[in-house]
Amino acid sequence: MYATFSKSEGGLMQLSRSLANAMVGTPEEWTEKTFMDIVRAIQKETGAEISYLEGYPKLSGTPWLDEYDI
Repeated sequence: MYATFSKSEGGLMQLSRSLANAMVGTPEEWTEKTFMDIVRAIQKETGAEISYLEGYPKLSGTPWLDEYDI
């Protein structure tokens, strides 16, 4: 999977962007969450064994399995 986005910073709207990011998360956090949700859904529906090959930012451990550790 691959994602890209542009992120506005500074200017008059920065205060409202900072407030929104504090309440609901940053674009980076949403991208990571979306990717993990997709991987978890694939694993759940197919029973596939999921392996992390490479990516940025580097993931540690197996976060796609963390949901099932509870």
